[in-house]
Amino acid sequence: MSERTYLKKVIDAAIENEEIGERFYETMSKKFSDNSELQKLFYTLAGDEETHKERFKKIRDNLTANAFVPAAGVDYELAGPKKADAFFSEESIETKEDALERALAFEKASLNYYEGIAKILGPSDELRAMIDEEKSHVTAVMKSALNIGSRFRGMDDTWQSG
Repeated sequence: MSERTYLKKVIDAAIENEEIGERFYETMSKKFSDNSELQKLFYTLAGDEETHKERFKKIRDNLTANAFVPAAGVDYELAGPKKADAFFSEESIETKEDALERALAFEKASLNYYEGIAKILGPSDELRAMIDEEKSHVTAVMKSALNIGSRFRGMDDTWQSG
């Protein structure tokens, strides 16, 4: 991270992540339209990503112009959108297991990133709501994985398709 990373840049990375997630989930909803459960999950997640993007814009617009991230803060380049875009390459997702694995990894990374932002921003009802929604996304993706027969067992487990 550079000497001073401005908090607006960190929030802009979160907005871009939400845009990437929204595109991914819209694509997966169409790709797996033959599976009503997955289609509904991905459609819902896409809508939530759009809502999160707008909430992050509100947060960004209310920041002090030169607020910056302390040296021990969030490294937006580590968890940022450049890696997410390559991670979601549609060509590399052939099965519903692939899609759920990517969705779970994305939701877990988003959750960790937003919790890091919360430590810097302090109390924020908007951010707390998004963190709670990210937790529900992790749960929803895990439930779908279990419903398709995955041997996935928990947050730290490696992915194994059944």
